[in-house]
Amino acid sequence: MLNATAFRMRCTLLLATFLLWCQVEAFAQAATPEHLDVSMILENANGPFVTIDFAKRLGRLVMEQKYPGVTFDSQSPTVLDKGDVWWVTFTVKEWPQNMAKLRPALADHLTLWIRKRDAAILGIH
Repeated sequence: MLNATAFRMRCTLLLATFLLWCQVEAFAQAATPEHLDVSMILENANGPFVTIDFAKRLGRLVMEQKYPGVTFDSQSPTVLDKGDVWWVTFTVKEWPQNMAKLRPALADHLTLWIRKRDAAILGIH
């Protein structure tokens, strides 16, 4: 009886250790920073991959795709250099009719965060 209980406890401990190790490995793989491909390193050698004009054009494309029906001010976008990131800000002129009830909660501008080194969209605020 004692041997059977000890055997079960050892198996349970071994299984728990294995599951914990699997979770740590999975987290370690997911949490590693992104490594740039050699081609992207070369693209960034003489300056950021995403220029200010590139950021404006990418910002317009994202806004057209993600916010159809929204009318933006003619002066939009404005671009701010925030180090490794471009902040591309669009001033909303008019939200679509189907969003009229949400109008008090909606912002009067949308800012897209674009990483310079690889054109990743980091957020829309």
